[in-house]
Amino acid sequence: MNEVMDRELVEELIRSAGFLKTGIIEKLDSFFAMAASPVMAEAQQLIRQVARSRAIVLLVGEWGTGKTLAAQIIHELSDRSRAPFLEISSAPLTEEEQAAGLFGWDESALWPGAPFGIGRLEQADRGTLFIDQIAELSLAVQAKLVRFLQDREFEPLGCTTPRIADVRIITGTDRDLESAVRAGTFREDLYYMVGVFPIRLPRLRQRRGDIEPLIRFFSAAVLREFGRSLTFTSETIRVLVAYDWPGNVRELENLIQRLAVVFPDKPIEVEDLMPYLSDASLFARTKKLETIDALKELERENVIAALQRNDWIQSRAAKELGITLRQMGYRVKKFGLEPLVGQRKAVT
Repeated sequence: MNEVMDRELVEELIRSAGFLKTGIIEKLDSFFAMAASPVMAEAQQLIRQVARSRAIVLLVGEWGTGKTLAAQIIHELSDRSRAPFLEISSAPLTEEEQAAGLFGWDESALWPGAPFGIGRLEQADRGTLFIDQIAELSLAVQAKLVRFLQDREFEPLGCTTPRIADVRIITGTDRDLESAVRAGTFREDLYYMVGVFPIRLPRLRQRRGDIEPLIRFFSAAVLREFGRSLTFTSETIRVLVAYDWPGNVRELENLIQRLAVVFPDKPIEVEDLMPYLSDASLFARTKKLETIDALKELERENVIAALQRNDWIQSRAAKELGITLRQMGYRVKKFGLEPLVGQRKAVT
């Protein structure tokens, strides 16, 4: 995605929102501008396509891949951007808490003397509600959600009077909902309702080309926010790109913030990362990269040696190495040897 398209998207967001919401433009830049990988570009394109529709969206991705941010961007690019964007996570809640959080509760429904509570659906009226970890909803709460999606009606906990809310639903999960349906823990009708427009958000390790730009982005953010400058050695950057990032983008952002506190105004060395990353994962991948780099260097030396022995004539060197002239040309280009070959041939 080029810079012009990114800026157009930011300007489009400003127009659709009508005003700048705290941090949303910066978050938008981090989500859209740092995307060299095809899988992330595909997710971004789907977000653009679905934003102005009324379709229910299912965001699928591991913890830390940016599901909440993606949901918020869909909301901000929609015609509901002036209304509330709210979220609720089902994972840590009991069935009663899930129902109360989504639909609200009537007096004394939870405990004697409790006042009426407004649930997230009513709070998000005319706006967007992001239900994360939807696979964790109990079957009873799933049934209530199915009714709402069908009829736009719901009943608060302990109440028999239906209420109505105009809310766009976006859902998120890190689980395979099809498997949950087969296991009987997720309703099939709800699956077909929320799975109309799935968008998969890739793991950070699936988009390694985005890691170094994200490091620069988050480093600039901590400089603006905390006045802490961060620099990294080339070896440290190489290790960070090789790391598997089980916590995805969120883990990377948290790491940059911690490093800014502990190591301000000092180049970050590989050893400085050890308290914050998984050693086994880190060194396994680092060792693999070291092996790959060693093999590349050995191949480069063999190509140069063969060229030297054959007066820098590529056809002769290729024959000696048992490869085609085309393959030799590729190796010369890959190792950046064209200037050296041209120089030596001119001398001879």
